[in-house]
Amino acid sequence: CLCVHVHGSSPVHVHLTSDMLAHTHARCGASDSEAAIVLLHGFLGDRRDVEPLRQKLGALADCISLDLPGHGDSAWMPTIDAGTSAVDAALATLEALCPPPARLLLVGYSMGGRVALQLAARLPPPRLAGLVILSGSPGLDDGALREARLSRDVALAARLRAMTPPHFDEWLRREWYRAALWGGRLQEHPSFERMLLRRTDGAQPRDRAASLERESVGRQPSCWPWLEAPPAPVLYVAGEEDEAYCKVATRLAEHSGVAEPVERRLVRVAVLPAAGHALLLEASAPVAEICHAFASQVLPPPLVPASPPPAEGVRIQARGPEGVDALSARLLPFRLPLTAPLPLARGPPVTERAGVLLLVEGMAADGRAVRGLGEVCPLPGFHSESLDEAAAQLRSVAHRLQGALLPFAVARLDGSMSAWLAAACDRPSKSVSGPLLPSVRCALEMACLHLLAQAANTSIAQLVCCARRAPYQSHVRINGLLARGEVSSLEAAADAARAAVDSARPSSRACASGPAVKHAAARMRTWKVKVGGGDPAADG
Repeated sequence: CLCVHVHGSSPVHVHLTSDMLAHTHARCGASDSEAAIVLLHGFLGDRRDVEPLRQKLGALADCISLDLPGHGDSAWMPTIDAGTSAVDAALATLEALCPPPARLLLVGYSMGGRVALQLAARLPPPRLAGLVILSGSPGLDDGALREARLSRDVALAARLRAMTPPHFDEWLRREWYRAALWGGRLQEHPSFERMLLRRTDGAQPRDRAASLERESVGRQPSCWPWLEAPPAPVLYVAGEEDEAYCKVATRLAEHSGVAEPVERRLVRVAVLPAAGHALLLEASAPVAEICHAFASQVLPPPLVPASPPPAEGVRIQARGPEGVDALSARLLPFRLPLTAPLPLARGPPVTERAGVLLLVEGMAADGRAVRGLGEVCPLPGFHSESLDEAAAQLRSVAHRLQGALLPFAVARLDGSMSAWLAAACDRPSKSVSGPLLPSVRCALEMACLHLLAQAANTSIAQLVCCARRAPYQSHVRINGLLARGEVSSLEAAADAARAAVDSARPSSRACASGPAVKHAAARMRTWKVKVGGGDPAADG
């Protein structure tokens, strides 16, 4: 259990477990909220699909958007059992992130709508504030229809497992998004290519296949009986060009008590014009408005916390009586040999990494001793300063932190950190002149943030998000280092792509557009995009 307590906010308790789904958690402002809005994406998507909806609803309550099993960042989490259903995984994650008695408004699109509906049926009635289903199926009543649907999904899953990423991209364009439920204009939408990139970026078709088989409508119990008398208000939304789900909307409307005023109906139905199944893309603004209006009616007003007493922060203290030899900021040189030489763009290969660790010790408000760690490790040939120059400046700056008060406000990363460092390092010194070197500034900022996070009993990510009142991302994508001359799978893919394109040039246009060349070009494009030098919409 992590207790986050930063300047200008109340304590936030977060229970984290290794089997939680990847998620974005945006807090409305009050800690221990009375309610939270849960957003669930559809098949092949991830939590990025519901981000515009989260931004619209974020002023009403805490918002939690999940990557369902086999999708987004959750697809890369080895702690999630491949056999765990989306309903079970989502329920476990929500119990950790938003435990009782907080009430939940569940919002799900397509497959996420089915998951939300099954979650609603399993939650204790006091926990459920409401349910929004965006083009989701309540299930099939007929056993024969369920078996037929399961057979189709199993067959499609087998096809997906056999697909390479380029074939997956081609299947999405030529088959999946040409189905009748999408209407006839989806691929003409200006955001279609961006949406398609989210479907293919880093995706493994086998993960999607496992999800399709596991979450098939054919395996889903029928929730029609639950919808006849739900314990909380339900909103069902469909696009008028999505014939199958318009039929679901019609059936629900017929049993929702049309004689009652809309606000008193337990099941409310909305059909949006000029939209097919892709409601989050083709009707994003109307969907956000109708969800906001519904949420405003079913959720309690958000809590506005009283301003807490100012939190001082962390006092950086000296260990010795004079604060000269035994300082709170200590420097620890290190030298680490590499397992293999690292070729760089310029200069000789690097065989070891040498640097200095900065250990800053302080006292939290509750009297605990806390430590923060930073690192100075300039890369030869790339940083303008040498390690000796950086270490000398860091040594002269470190003692000036003695007795300084490090405020939590610097974690907002809005310029407060730079201002604090400038003030702290502006004390008289005989050995320092000029601005802080980049590697020295990095070490100081790293150590300060780590120190504050330790004082708040949390991670640096949680600290910064809480200080900035920004959404917390459980997982982020990071950059990697591709060394010149390294024989990696990415370079092999690039070489194969170049060879395939070169060999195709003398041939006919038909040969140049063959599957092998398309496959290699797609791998080359993926490599370029990953290292920041490619256009995802380009052909090669």
